[in-house]
Amino acid sequence: MNTTDRQATADEFEVMLRSGLDRLAAGTPTSTPQAFEPDALPIARITTPEPRRWSPYLVPAAAAAILLVALVAIPRADDSREQQPAAPPTDAATATNPDQTPPQSTAPESSTLSTIPVAVRGTPICGAELPVTIDLPTATSGPNPGPAVYGPTALGQFAQHWELPAGTIEVRWPADPRELYDLETPRVRGNPTVFDGMTVAVPEDGSQAIIDVPNLGGARLTMTTDPAAADRSAPCDVLQVRFIDRDGNQTTRGYNITDFNSGPTFGLDLNPLVTSTYAGVAPDPATVVTCGEGDVDTDVPGGPSPTAAEALLAFLDSRQLPGLMTSGYREFTVSDSETVYAIIIDDRLITHITVTRTPDGWSVSHVRAPGC
Repeated sequence: MNTTDRQATADEFEVMLRSGLDRLAAGTPTSTPQAFEPDALPIARITTPEPRRWSPYLVPAAAAAILLVALVAIPRADDSREQQPAAPPTDAATATNPDQTPPQSTAPESSTLSTIPVAVRGTPICGAELPVTIDLPTATSGPNPGPAVYGPTALGQFAQHWELPAGTIEVRWPADPRELYDLETPRVRGNPTVFDGMTVAVPEDGSQAIIDVPNLGGARLTMTTDPAAADRSAPCDVLQVRFIDRDGNQTTRGYNITDFNSGPTFGLDLNPLVTSTYAGVAPDPATVVTCGEGDVDTDVPGGPSPTAAEALLAFLDSRQLPGLMTSGYREFTVSDSETVYAIIIDDRLITHITVTRTPDGWSVSHVRAPGC
């Protein structure tokens, strides 16, 4: 065989190889690499002739080997979870599929007061910083700006909160307006009586309040007033503190930051006055629990108020009969001229207060409660 014959044979083989590669490419699925199945490829076995002079075949054979290695290296669809996420489609790909949503930009947008928590919205009513130092050693985060739960703050009202393993403590300054009714079902505030074990210790100078809260994992809240707080007047003399456990139960108290010794020992009760309403027969006052001597069963004078609930609140705030519960009442509308408010705990009638309508308005007329 002469040199011309060898060259012709090499050319024929190259033509055959290219033709086979074209057929191989034509039979290859055009799906994305993630859905490609290399086992389904109709790869033909190529039988090489008896080794002779390999220099004419080197380039085509190397190209075929590279193609086969690349095909085998393509990941299977079953391994897609181990692969990196595919790049987002280009504009051209999106144009060919109108149902496909183009990728959204993740560039940060400008912040506003409505999206970023702040301690005070707008011009502060009392101040942009608390005149009280708050120490809460068991807190896992805080102070965090803004309220924790149950409604936004009023414009100009300061708010912060702390997260604890067993719950949350929130402060607002000045305090929220006292709510007469909380009739939501289920009640948003849960059962405030689970916090009855709270204790408060105050030194003689009234500069500090140390509050232990067993229901929050034994958390201790220490509030130390600043000398500048002594000149604060209403409504900025009261700091509202809300205690919330992980079951959603909460209680809200108010503390006089000018002198923690002033006002009720455990703080002002800022929980809703009435938590349920009924129409019809009220509980019998004769069934109020008794402690023997010292029980209360008396007529009381009261100034007129626009509504029965407001008359009850005015009477309790007057502290004519200290020791009465100041929130959590059940309201019984007996008639157009008489409403009864009762405290019932574990099916026991604890307090029975009668409010009557007069020509001047509503006023408390009679109270019956145990003296212990």
